Amino acid sequence: MKRTSVPEQALLFYIRKYLDPDAQNNRVRIERYVADITFTYHGQKYNVEYDSFSQHKDSSEKDCIRNSVFINHGYKVIRMRDSGLDPIPYCINIPFIFPNYTKKSLQQASSGVMEFLSLFGIYENIDITDDLGIIKDMYSRA
Repeated sequence: MKRTSVPEQALLFYIRKYLDPDAQNNRVRIERYVADITFTYHGQKYNVEYDSFSQHKDSSEKDCIRNSVFINHGYKVIRMRDSGLDPIPYCINIPFIFPNYTKKSLQQASSGVMEFLSLFGIYENIDITDDLGIIKDMYSRA
C-alpha cells in the first residue's frame, strides 16, 4: 500500500477485523482531500486520520478545514494523534503513540487501538506486537 504508514496499516487491519471488512485506505476523495481510512459502521460513515507529529505539528488549521469538509459530507471524523499534538475541534481525538517498533512503543499503540475500538463497544485485548508480522505481510502484497 503506497503512501501508507505502518500505523495506518495497523489501524486499517483492526478496522477491517472488527468493524468493516470493506474499509478503504487512501481511496475516498472529497473536494481536494483524500481520507486516510474510511469505513461504515451501523450505517454511519467514518473518516479516520492518523496524525504523526512530523506531518501535523504545524497543520491544525488545515486539519480543522479538512474535518469540516468530511463532516459536511456526512462523515464522523476520528483523529489518531501522536503525543505533542493538540486536539483538533469537531472530531474525536485519540492519542496514538507509534514512534518505533520497540515492545513498549507497540504496547502504547495497542492502547490507542483499544481506545478507538471501545468507541464502538468493542473491548478486545489488542497487541500489535503479536499482529505486526501479519499486518506487514498483508499490506506488502496490496
